[in-house]
Amino acid sequence: MNNNPTWPAVQATSSQHPMTTRAATATWLLLMAATMLSWWLAKSAGAEGGDHTGELTAIVALAVLKMYLVLAVFMGLWKSPLNWHTALGAWLLGTGGLILYFALQP
Repeated sequence: MNNNPTWPAVQATSSQHPMTTRAATATWLLLMAATMLSWWLAKSAGAEGGDHTGELTAIVALAVLKMYLVLAVFMGLWKSPLNWHTALGAWLLGTGGLILYFALQP
């Protein structure tokens, strides 16, 4: 028996919004794969000379995707109204676009 007085509240909250372990694990694996791909792109771009616009764009796009997945799955955005998805998606795309804009300036 758990003597913690907050235990029933935590249990009720977690059962109201079920996030399966399978979904969380699949998302985590996807995040790890995107991280490894970003690392590989950065390492291969650093080893070669020349223009790295494609690699930089792919790395920033992967970072935006990873941020959205963390927001959606691990921070509970998946259960929020569509306008939150739209607002946060626009914010992430705007931020990623600004990063690319300033990074690609000559």
